[in-house]
Amino acid sequence: MINEREIVLEALLLYDKGDEYGDKVLSDVLSKYAYLEKHERGFINRLFDGVIERKITLDYIINQYSSVKVNKQKPVIRTILRMATYQIFYMDQVPDSAAVNEAVKLAKRKKFANLTGFINGVLRNISKNKSLVVFPDKNKDKIKYLSICYSCPEWLCEHYINELSFEDAEKVLKASLDKNRLYGRVNLSRISRSELISKLTDEGLTVNENKRYRGAIEIEKVDSLLNIDAFNDGLFVIQDLSSQLVVGETKINDGALVVDVCASPGGKTLHALDMGAKVIARDVSSYKTERIEENIERCGFTNGSVEVRDALDFDEALSEKADVVIADLPCSGLGVIGRKCDIKYRVKEEDLLALQKLQRDILSVVYKYVKKGGTLIFSTCTVDKYENESNVEWILENLPFEQLGKATKLVQGIDDTDGFFISRFIRK
Repeated sequence: MINEREIVLEALLLYDKGDEYGDKVLSDVLSKYAYLEKHERGFINRLFDGVIERKITLDYIINQYSSVKVNKQKPVIRTILRMATYQIFYMDQVPDSAAVNEAVKLAKRKKFANLTGFINGVLRNISKNKSLVVFPDKNKDKIKYLSICYSCPEWLCEHYINELSFEDAEKVLKASLDKNRLYGRVNLSRISRSELISKLTDEGLTVNENKRYRGAIEIEKVDSLLNIDAFNDGLFVIQDLSSQLVVGETKINDGALVVDVCASPGGKTLHALDMGAKVIARDVSSYKTERIEENIERCGFTNGSVEVRDALDFDEALSEKADVVIADLPCSGLGVIGRKCDIKYRVKEEDLLALQKLQRDILSVVYKYVKKGGTLIFSTCTVDKYENESNVEWILENLPFEQLGKATKLVQGIDDTDGFFISRFIRK
């Protein structure tokens, strides 16, 4: 019978092939093993995410105690060592002896009995000497220190320092490893916040209000959203505070036409629908639009339409028709590395300028949908200036818009939200 650690091992090996993002691999695994107990699913979730999240740190530790460096090890052995080392250092509820013994058993089950002595020796050495691991000195090499201690590629650590400061870069990276809060937004056209909180409390959940936005709630200790009746009934959606502010702090009149050009998974579309707007939601593939349709259907809204359409493809029929265009554009995702732990490994420095060009190409098309006096919302889930402030300057210099107030820049670890950038413009 397959156990939780073997499930995690198979999932990590699949992830390491590079075809799928970690959250997709984990979602598929948890769906496949939905029959497991809540604590078993929690263990799988924690260990899978943790090994990916701390990969650079784990490899640094293993290399101090292994005669064979991590990059020379067989994928199965490397992954087993990472899993056990994560348990030894970051899962206090797992005894070190259990982490070591289960790793040895796992190697035997995967037909590596000849390497169990190696695995046992490395892990026992790590367990016995874990308080003696020497990490880089921040005063001697700030970039190396951030990279190893917070498991982040060196180029990205340097980038954060240049964009923010060393102190703020460390806050961002520290926050990315902290437990993320789960925020929801109440569908206020269907239920009040106090009524929803009462319903969720009756379902055994712990729920808190959030004062930043009138429809925001914070939910604790959720195993599966699909087990929550109020979620299945569409009374609330999962949406971070930063994302809620995109539409929540924009004036949208009842019956206004809103075009959401890169809409998946549909949080901002749903928010605009909840405010009484008529929304045309678009994204580039049927996979993405199906997610939007599922969310609209679950929430019971009838004033939205969903279409597969590339944002670069101009739609003459919408020219100067929209009261509001939401352009939450493809970006590096550097503001949400705490929720999507593999972004920091996948994004490359050269991607930033390429993404900036893509964003400008999209803006050059979709701004034409905004009627005179209408609003363009440009937002990203990154803290990168190439993709944010530089684009604001570009919009003001190249498109017929005036900025509406100051842009909002939220930084994870400094603000109590994900990293996000929101700017609004009025068409002249």
